[in-house]
Amino acid sequence: MLPSGLPEDVGDDELVARFARHDSKYFKRPPYRPKRDLFMPPRDSTDLSVSRVSGKDEKVIREIGEHVVAQAGDKLCGWCTITAGKVRAIKSLGVVSDEPDDHHHFHAHISGFPVKLPLIVPGEKSELIQVCEDLAEEASDMSLVGG
Repeated sequence: MLPSGLPEDVGDDELVARFARHDSKYFKRPPYRPKRDLFMPPRDSTDLSVSRVSGKDEKVIREIGEHVVAQAGDKLCGWCTITAGKVRAIKSLGVVSDEPDDHHHFHAHISGFPVKLPLIVPGEKSELIQVCEDLAEEASDMSLVGG
């Protein structure tokens, strides 16, 4: 059992949330769909941070998101969710719990992203871009935080 009380294994039916800090970069205006950039891992990383939110209402998810983005000195713009099973159905991706301390309750990673390559043939999508597009397609519409 993790510090949050969640089991260590992330079940296929569990929802994970990805939080957006910059609205125009991470989601499309109506119908507020996530863009692939929301699922792009940090440079030179094969992991992406998410939060485990199954069974939590919108108010609690928002509080978790505000805590997460505040650690980066930002404000929460919104979030989308996706089940761990849908993540695992995309290429070699996985979802693993990661609660290193009391400041990271509900934290997990989407793992197994393809490594970014510096040179892509013009007109072709990299495997990384395709994976990020697939995640955005499978994710829910964005839940937005009002002004």
